[in-house]
Amino acid sequence: MTVRDLARWVPAAAWMTMIFLLSSQERVPATPVFSAQVMAYVAHFVMFGVLAGLFCVALAGSQLSIRACVSAVALALCYAIFDEIHQAFVPGRDASVSDVIVDLAGALSGAFGWYWVHRRSRMVITSCK
Repeated sequence: MTVRDLARWVPAAAWMTMIFLLSSQERVPATPVFSAQVMAYVAHFVMFGVLAGLFCVALAGSQLSIRACVSAVALALCYAIFDEIHQAFVPGRDASVSDVIVDLAGALSGAFGWYWVHRRSRMVITSCK
């Protein structure tokens, strides 16, 4: 494994750290428009969608494949489960299966959205040559 290969994991590790730190907070702030529960679900979906996309980049580099996307979703799901276990020990928070399901939906959307964008951009580049 080269330094370049390791460097591809830095954004994912940083994002995982941010998720961990946010999960350590006692509660999710509400907004005037959305309840705290809605904000939590949106945050879970987006955070784990981005994480899965970063895992895709780390796993595949420039050769993105379905296998890399499936692996990225599996890694994101494992981290989602870890995150919920962590939240069980944070005062004012609890572990929730519904959060893991939202995390999984976000991870699927993020990984396969990244795959779709990557494939489309390669098609555009190939057609321009």
